[in-house]
Amino acid sequence: MNYKIQWLKILVLTLILLLPLASCNGFRPQKIWPISITLIADKHINNNDLLPVDIIVVKASDTILEIGPENWFGDPKRDTLLEGEIYKLAIGNSQKRCIKIKVNPDIEKLIIFSDYTDLTDREGQQIVIDPEKWQLHYYIHLRDRKMELAK
Repeated sequence: MNYKIQWLKILVLTLILLLPLASCNGFRPQKIWPISITLIADKHINNNDLLPVDIIVVKASDTILEIGPENWFGDPKRDTLLEGEIYKLAIGNSQKRCIKIKVNPDIEKLIIFSDYTDLTDREGQQIVIDPEKWQLHYYIHLRDRKMELAK
């Protein structure tokens, strides 16, 4: 009988300790979470023209990803996003910009689009970050003809 009580205590204690782990959802925030993004431009980017960069933080990211960076900057959907859902930047040669954004727990993805003048390749103009991979700070390198997420 004493043996059964000890096992029952161990079982209850194990369940109590494992319960918080079962409720974890990666690094996904449970409330508004600030993220910093630093954009660092090379000496010469985008044929020496300002490079438009949008940071998009919305619930329904699939529609935006379907539009893609090659069509995004002329799409009417871009103008419908509210403050806090889109951060519009223009980056020049050798510039460095840091922006702080707020992310809600229901955000599906963090999307970064750029609009290089002579580039139609989606890969070089799009960065998509899933909530499971969120960090407090990101570095985005703006190269001559593509964007890269620093690792």
